[in-house]
Amino acid sequence: MIEMKKMKDNFAFRYTALVTILLVLFPMIFSGADARDIANPKESTYLSAGSAPDYKMALHNVGKIVFGVSNFGQFANGDISLPFSDCFTGARIPDLQYPKSTRTRYLYKGGIWVGGILDGDTLVSTGCEFNRTSREFHPDYYPFGDIKRRSILDSPSEETDRAHSQQDFEAVFFDTLVYGNRYSSFDPIDSRPHKPMNIKVTLKSYAWSYEYADDFVIFECDVKNINDHSLEGVYIGLYLDPDNHEDVRNTSATTGEGKPPSPGAEDDFAGFLKTYPASNPACGFIDTVNTAWSVDNDGDPVGTDFIVPGITGVRFLKQPSAFEKLSFNWWVFNYNPVYDFGPQQSENYRPMGNGIGTPIGDRNKYALMSNGEIDYDQIYTYAIRPTDPVWIYPKQPYAQVFTRGRDVQYVLSLGPVSLGPGQEVTVPFALIGGEDFHRDYNNFKTNLRRMYEPDAYYGNVNFKDFAVNSVWASWIYDNPGVDTDTDGYFGKYITCCEGSYCEKYWYEGDDIPDLVGASPPPAPVYWIDPTVGKIRIRWNGLKSETTPDVFSRRYDFEGYRVYLARDNRETSFSLVASYDIEDYRKYVFDVTNYSWNLLDTIFTLEELRCLYGDTINGNPCNDSLFDPTLYTKGKPYILGDSMFYFAGQDFNRYILGNYPGANTGIKKIYPDQPYPSILDPRLADSSEVTSDGYLKYFEYEYTIDNLLPTVPYYVNITAFDYGSPRSNLGPLESSRVLNAKMFYPLYTPDSAESKNLDVYVYPNPYRIDGGYLEAGYEGRNAEYYIPDRLRRIHFANLPAECTIGIYSLDGDLIREWEHWKDPSDGTASHDEWDLITRNTQRIVTGIYYWVVEDRQGRTQIGKLVIIM
Repeated sequence: MIEMKKMKDNFAFRYTALVTILLVLFPMIFSGADARDIANPKESTYLSAGSAPDYKMALHNVGKIVFGVSNFGQFANGDISLPFSDCFTGARIPDLQYPKSTRTRYLYKGGIWVGGILDGDTLVSTGCEFNRTSREFHPDYYPFGDIKRRSILDSPSEETDRAHSQQDFEAVFFDTLVYGNRYSSFDPIDSRPHKPMNIKVTLKSYAWSYEYADDFVIFECDVKNINDHSLEGVYIGLYLDPDNHEDVRNTSATTGEGKPPSPGAEDDFAGFLKTYPASNPACGFIDTVNTAWSVDNDGDPVGTDFIVPGITGVRFLKQPSAFEKLSFNWWVFNYNPVYDFGPQQSENYRPMGNGIGTPIGDRNKYALMSNGEIDYDQIYTYAIRPTDPVWIYPKQPYAQVFTRGRDVQYVLSLGPVSLGPGQEVTVPFALIGGEDFHRDYNNFKTNLRRMYEPDAYYGNVNFKDFAVNSVWASWIYDNPGVDTDTDGYFGKYITCCEGSYCEKYWYEGDDIPDLVGASPPPAPVYWIDPTVGKIRIRWNGLKSETTPDVFSRRYDFEGYRVYLARDNRETSFSLVASYDIEDYRKYVFDVTNYSWNLLDTIFTLEELRCLYGDTINGNPCNDSLFDPTLYTKGKPYILGDSMFYFAGQDFNRYILGNYPGANTGIKKIYPDQPYPSILDPRLADSSEVTSDGYLKYFEYEYTIDNLLPTVPYYVNITAFDYGSPRSNLGPLESSRVLNAKMFYPLYTPDSAESKNLDVYVYPNPYRIDGGYLEAGYEGRNAEYYIPDRLRRIHFANLPAECTIGIYSLDGDLIREWEHWKDPSDGTASHDEWDLITRNTQRIVTGIYYWVVEDRQGRTQIGKLVIIM
């Protein structure tokens, strides 16, 4: 495996060296027109010979799938000498982390490919490829090359009105840069540098945190011909170099065979999922998903668990009528032609410039993108026989090696379309993840290593989550059964029946993008007030309780949940309290099918009393004794020839802590406050509004106690709805992780000052054998498992703004930093030191002084003992 990586690196070095030599020997190649002259000058300001592209990356991280998108056509950070940070927050960009806050990585790099024919010349422009440094798309210079960000979570504005998701990014880049630079590419087949088609690409991406939409990111790729000549046979391609592995910088784990986890490049599979059974079992309908995918061959098992259990891939979300061919082509890269392989159909056979796999040069890339082939899954390579009527017989004995997993790459492409001058085409696609693909830790060993049973291997893996996410991505992009442009066409459907009950199952939209889906209620605004050993949480739920669902337009708010965690992983958040409206589901008995059917409508207690209560004083709504919980499946309510029973929606914890018989600790801060006369606090009566401008009716609080004051916690308040039972859409809840707040159960800076409390440090003394890491006091939120960078000494009772210094007994400065936080921040009175000096060296055993000086000049000094 190491040798294969060396060969790959050697090839990249030779390839780059060849480009450099040619740039030196043939400078006249780059003496042509300025990029501004090539392009239509009215289209935009394009890169000139003296300007530098403003390369940037933005981080998609609101959902479970976390990766970077760029303004030069590449996804993830692979083969970038200086990896990018998020241009908006400065956060580190991982190589497609999935699920969020784990150490698994699924993509080394990926990018946009666009191919076409310009004046008879076959050309392809790429965001990235197998060569390490080549880059053929470039953004404009600063500030015109900036990535734009929008979000439906932001305050109302003109930009927010254009947002579709919780995290929209928009990048624009061009293939018009033809001058030599460190990213210049070279076509060894045609012996020339990159030749542009003169296209402008606008790449928009959208991400959500909702449970049904947090496993994918949707893209819209708009390709525009900015030439004064037509482009013929245009194809759009999605290139991926997936490396499925755990971030080896983080781990000390071993696999089930007692060896370190795979670095991820040499044990991957790729394939293509054409169809999957629909989620509605009554229909027997098969969804067409047409999704390319890759996985680690065995999930890197550790005992009965997996380091890399998931699956990722890409799909086009709709196929414009102008496009006729969908192609999926994978290959195993190697600079040695003997080992470089990819499936080819006999009728389309062609050498690819370095074997029959990796497409070298524009002409071979274009041939691959336009061949209309859907390659067999990599796992079936060894099953192709010499007599196969379609596929070329793979080289032996390497076919068996490829079948067991290799450093695979692939392109999913769509085309062709013709683009006249100024014309453009938009192609939507999604990058998708799926959890729990691997479920049998012996599957690979049994069915592909000891024996060759590919069908048995597939029988022991799980595509369901991946396929469901793929379908949801297409539904979010174009909502089934929604007539977006009001022309009377709602999309495609089939009729599904359960006994005598029939309904339409919509599986395609009206071909007009929607980019909207069912959403949970907005999370409430909340504040935290920590003190020693406990925290009080206050929130206001105006928007949570009064915002209709974007998709259904129903007011479907159900309740709130309070979560607490010791780190910021979603799975770490534990439910500590909940409140939900008292309401009920209704199940109706179907005599024909002899089954109970759940209605989509949720009923409040008042509604049920009005419908089924005894008439009192001429009104059934007055029947306060009607109790829906008395009617069960075994003892249903009978009305004429109908039978039905009721079940509580959620836990029906609706009696707040202010009232007798409370079944939740959540309280209303103003329990006697009537419903407001108007929902705009700016226009409401002063008696209805808090001192900080919020409507009192929607104010709640909850206190969590018995907390350890010396460790950090995360807290969050979520809002949830009751979902859509008939659509198999469960209750939707706002994100547990998004907007979670970290705090220490310590006095706030104001409280510490009012009580005249001194700053203190802990643990003191600090012992290297103290077992802090093993006990969970260190490293809980670390991205990398590097013990020397996980150690922590904590400062408590700090002012919100101060300078912290560490000194030797001789007065030499060891380390100094600014502590500057908002007083309302849950960590405002706390800070920590990683035991690293200002020279980035590990501290040594000794006695040190710590010094804290606040903005008023008050200085506190103490001693600190470190035993290393």
